[in-house]
Amino acid sequence: SFWVSTLRGLRNGIYYGGKVRFVHGLVMLLLFRKGTWAEGLKGVFDNTKEHAKNLGFYVFIYKAIAHILRRLRGKKEKWHSFIAGFIGGY
Repeated sequence: SFWVSTLRGLRNGIYYGGKVRFVHGLVMLLLFRKGTWAEGLKGVFDNTKEHAKNLGFYVFIYKAIAHILRRLRGKKEKWHSFIAGFIGGY
């Protein structure tokens, strides 16, 4: 279940990161466009790809570390989320 949960988190992070960033990028392109449409759309796609990748990896690292801490301690503790989030975000 560890791998299923962790990989599902990676997939969902990539999906959600792309979905949110793409719409945001399009709105910002419409409001504050500089340069050509092609340059603007390339920037939107590049930023969307990077944001989706970063969010997916964050979720993967967070879930993996939280699971490892839970296995080492034998139970889930409140500080596990903090440590996993800190390491994942760093």
